[in-house]
Amino acid sequence: MKIVKGLGILLCLFLLAGCVQIVPAGQATPTEDVKALLLPTETPVPVVIVVTATPEPATAVPTSTETPVATATLTPTPTQVAGITLNTLSDLGGGNINVSWSASGSFPKGFQVVWSATNSQPSFPGDSSTYLNDPNARSVQVRGEPGKTYYVRVCRYVESSCDLYSNVQQVTLAGTPITYNTYYPQYYYPQPQYYTYPTVNATTPPYLYISKVVYAGSWAADIYWKSYGNFDHGYILLFSTSPDTLIYGDTLQQVITNASTHSLTVTGGDGATFYYRICRFTGTTCDIYSNQVSFTFSE
Repeated sequence: MKIVKGLGILLCLFLLAGCVQIVPAGQATPTEDVKALLLPTETPVPVVIVVTATPEPATAVPTSTETPVATATLTPTPTQVAGITLNTLSDLGGGNINVSWSASGSFPKGFQVVWSATNSQPSFPGDSSTYLNDPNARSVQVRGEPGKTYYVRVCRYVESSCDLYSNVQQVTLAGTPITYNTYYPQYYYPQPQYYTYPTVNATTPPYLYISKVVYAGSWAADIYWKSYGNFDHGYILLFSTSPDTLIYGDTLQQVITNASTHSLTVTGGDGATFYYRICRFTGTTCDIYSNQVSFTFSE
């Protein structure tokens, strides 16, 4: 097939050469008539012979030898178990206790150190405690009373409570227990504060006495009194910061003209103690006096 195509091409070239007058070198240029017989000056379209061949399957040869990636075996990290161990309680004297502990795990909000003289398993909230917001804290000083035995432990603080506690240890503080004197009870707001005084022996009129003083809010008190007899001109409230017996004309006073009045609100400074007495006003002086009482003001 390839030989036949080649003979066809040669024959075509031979026929073309017969149609063209070849001018030997040195002769004159052909005439216009002869030029007219020449092939056009346009560029002939080239003949493209496309040979289609079916490629044979190629065998792929790797250009390089690849090293397989090694598969690593991952060992899971063990979860750290949180724990607190109370190590030592040291009596530092004067009621001071040094508490030290060790801990493992996460403590983002710190610790509460709790102690009690009556509860063998002190907890937070409820018993005495001190808060440390440092996750790395491992010791603190707390205070008790000399001569008492305390139970102590440490816990992990989370959102107003504890979720993990240490072991409990106890310590007995050196020294003599503190003895507290018993004082007359005082009650503070919102509970009213009452001072109740003995009833005056008043079998024969007229008589006059202060029955009680009641806490009435910040730096205020209500004084109540009883009377029997003729009090047409009313009363006078005598008051002073001195404990001396109050007498009309010698101290501060407030006139109460209404004889039916039997209570009055008074005020004083925070922590100040005032003394009070009521007397019957005659219009010019006092002739009958009540008992004398005191009251200490608070906020």
